[in-house]
Amino acid sequence: MSMKKPSEKTFKIDEIKPIKNAIVLVINGDSFTISKSVFTDDYYYPDKVLSENEMMAIKKADHLLKAQQYLDKTITSKRYTEKEITDKLKTKFKLSKNDIFTLLKPYLDANIISDKDYALDYLEAKSSSGYGMNYITEQLKKKGIDLDIVSSEDINKFNNLSINICKQLLRKKDQPSKPLLKRKEILTDFLYRRGFNKEEVNEMINDYFSSDESRFNNDESYGKRLEQIADKAYLSLSKSENDLYKRKNKFIKKILNNGYSLKEVYDIIAKKGYFTND
Repeated sequence: MSMKKPSEKTFKIDEIKPIKNAIVLVINGDSFTISKSVFTDDYYYPDKVLSENEMMAIKKADHLLKAQQYLDKTITSKRYTEKEITDKLKTKFKLSKNDIFTLLKPYLDANIISDKDYALDYLEAKSSSGYGMNYITEQLKKKGIDLDIVSSEDINKFNNLSINICKQLLRKKDQPSKPLLKRKEILTDFLYRRGFNKEEVNEMINDYFSSDESRFNNDESYGKRLEQIADKAYLSLSKSENDLYKRKNKFIKKILNNGYSLKEVYDIIAKKGYFTND
């Protein structure tokens, strides 16, 4: 009578317990849950002794069922792209590409997971909030989607929408109390952060500041503010800088740093008579 080697192990089914949509196999005191389809594909019964390959197949079936249950729960709680859900399955369950494809195929075939639908909805949502195509393209790429999956007609439609929305946002983001150049700089930075290209940014900025002459800050308060800043700078430099040439250059630099143009600097110098009698 041959003796089993110490390294060999016997796998015996102790019990079979049907549960909702699955079957639990108790093997050597440990429980493994497999789908009903896997159970019917093989012949399992109490006291059956399993080969090592059969045991490995059961462990894999248990693992895949857990992944399937996780997938079902995850996609019903939030919408994901194919890449996002693939990365989740790969990270959490260490599944192969083939296993992941097998799990995802029914959802892809039924358009439950659809990168095109996701891209269209994302495009509409972000465009309606005033985000440009550069931003949208970058964000979709992170999610594993190329914007080319959407038709050029849809892209143009939503791009026009985002531009119109952002034009309205410019009035909210504008800071009329600041010099014109500074205001343009602030709004330009805002538009670039929103994901618009150079041509779109220049067009929106020009349209915004040309559509209403009052936006050029030709009002009395604007002039008073410039005078206050200029007076303060001139007085401070008169006390700290004796060299006239350096004092004037420092003055010009200070006013420019506040966002005023070079023409405005020379205009205020002429108006106030700075440096004339120094």
